[in-house]
Amino acid sequence: MGQWDFAGDEFIFFLTATVTAVFGAYFWYGALVRRTPLRRTAWIRTALGVAPVVALSGLGIVLTRWADPLYVVGNLDYQLLFLSGGTAWLWVVAAVSPLLGISVTDDAIERSNPAAACVACGSILGVMAIYAWSNVGSGPTIATTLLPALACTVTWLLLWFAVELMSRPSEAIAVDRDLPSGIRHAGMLIAMGLILGRAVAGDWTSWHSTFTDMLLLGWPVVFLPMGSAAIHLFLRPSTVRPQPSIAGAGVVPAVLFLVMSVGYVVSLGVPDIGRHVVTYEEYIQSR
Repeated sequence: MGQWDFAGDEFIFFLTATVTAVFGAYFWYGALVRRTPLRRTAWIRTALGVAPVVALSGLGIVLTRWADPLYVVGNLDYQLLFLSGGTAWLWVVAAVSPLLGISVTDDAIERSNPAAACVACGSILGVMAIYAWSNVGSGPTIATTLLPALACTVTWLLLWFAVELMSRPSEAIAVDRDLPSGIRHAGMLIAMGLILGRAVAGDWTSWHSTFTDMLLLGWPVVFLPMGSAAIHLFLRPSTVRPQPSIAGAGVVPAVLFLVMSVGYVVSLGVPDIGRHVVTYEEYIQSR
């Protein structure tokens, strides 16, 4: 069950992540509760309330089955540490999303915008795919999990920003309330998270190997934002087509992104879990 004997940096991370997780949950769910519960926004509130639970449930499964077999699996203390970190991860990304044109509070909740709600849910699932994959396999310190997760999350945000620069989907989502654009964008965010996360999954052996794998296995992710931007320029609302088809302009492209990413992840095979265990003592000696 674990001995709760965190090192200094682990305790600081656990404390910081827990405080961030609690306050983030308060603001996230408080915003959902405080707004007048109109019937037309019920599904938006439900989706925004359930998405973090689904994401963290998936992380919990990873931590109990496929995480580090020496330090995490079967050790409640480290499972809670990484679960707190994952929860904080979600709220930090939610706080950053307005910089990319989509605000959960203003767009999805205040204005009852279904397209923005789709993007919010997609961002939660996409970033948690990165964080959960980063927890797969063994690693001698929390840094060997958190730094790859951080590198992939920053890359994911930069690719999201690149799509915004190329095609401005936030205008169609936040201003035009175009649901197909929201669905399509959400599918892209989840698909990018699956590929980037898988690129750093598996046993940690060295920093060089970690970031080499991130580049060699993760580079196909660039096709997703490029394709998303191109599709958006063609399918966004216009005077000729003010209301694009939800199925044809939203669901089909989103499913295509997801199928492509899942197919690529499956083609990479199962990452190593517990085959190359580097203990903390070995890690320290190698530095």
